[in-house]
Amino acid sequence: MDLTRDYQRFYAEIYDITQTLPLILHNLTEIVNKIVQYLDNKECRKTILRIMPGLFRDAQSDIFDQFCDKILPKLIEILNERDLDILEDLFKCLAYALKYLFDDIKKNFGRFYNLYINEFFSSTNRHIQR
Repeated sequence: MDLTRDYQRFYAEIYDITQTLPLILHNLTEIVNKIVQYLDNKECRKTILRIMPGLFRDAQSDIFDQFCDKILPKLIEILNERDLDILEDLFKCLAYALKYLFDDIKKNFGRFYNLYINEFFSSTNRHIQR
């Protein structure tokens, strides 16, 4: 359990809107905005990366557009970090996103491919480029 002050603030902000699946789906935009906002905070980034696969599993097709527009660019921005623990959680998060959003990626392959490839190859980390 993450007891950092920033994660506790994040948790308090989304607690009431994440109690049931209908609440999650109804408030998905707000939840995604909070996640993207708190991913900038290095103190709670690791924990948020670990809870995101659950959101991908629960929301599936409903989160695809926001994943492409907001989440994926933020995750790719984090790729330039040098912290191996963060990178490990980031790649796990991406793997789960690909797993749960696979059908939507197939339907919108051109959009996803252009975003994914362009962003990955523009990374300053040479290991990511390979």
